[in-house]
Amino acid sequence: TSVTESNISFQIPADCYGLNKVTVERGLKKGILGNIKIPVSVGDVVGGGIVYYVDDTKLHGFICNKQNTGTMTEQFGPGVDLSLAAGTSKALGTGKENTAKLIAKMAQFRQVYPESEWKDKKTAAEKCDELEVRVNNINYNDWYLPSQEELIELFKVKNIVAEKGGEIPKNNYWTSSEGDGNDAGWAAYYVNFYEETNIISAYSDKSIWRIGIRAIRSF
Repeated sequence: TSVTESNISFQIPADCYGLNKVTVERGLKKGILGNIKIPVSVGDVVGGGIVYYVDDTKLHGFICNKQNTGTMTEQFGPGVDLSLAAGTSKALGTGKENTAKLIAKMAQFRQVYPESEWKDKKTAAEKCDELEVRVNNINYNDWYLPSQEELIELFKVKNIVAEKGGEIPKNNYWTSSEGDGNDAGWAAYYVNFYEETNIISAYSDKSIWRIGIRAIRSF
């Protein structure tokens, strides 16, 4: 950073992307200069992973982890009574909230069923929430299980993601979106990544099915 009587100049760190607030501090004085906008594109390797979706401004979107979380045969979680369903959404932009809701309901589940096999076993949502990826001394720890529509967007560009070092092995993958209506307690949506181009997504048993997990984060 260089400062003159009428000017402040600084170099933007290589890891910056999206919308960034710039704050200047000197002693007890603090000033907000404004925002620096650094647009990104699908396929950019930033933010601890690979950008796979951006909005029209290219300042906001989703980043997927370069690797799966856990094994290729993970359960979503336990099947529960409808009263313990989390009330999740399938919509774009809801995966983070879905994940938080699922984790909160699992805490409640463990209180109701303290001897369950899930007493110390992590659900798909919890595995994503606890994920940490460190790149260039920056720790990215705000990952979550994508909603159905968020994971479908990843499916659409899976070949680009693979070219950037984030290949997604052929498998079905969990979303954070529970089944519809009365099925929300026992079922959750998945997206089929065996397919080349056809988008196939339905819901299946949370505890019986054992499939993959790919965490994402938003910016």
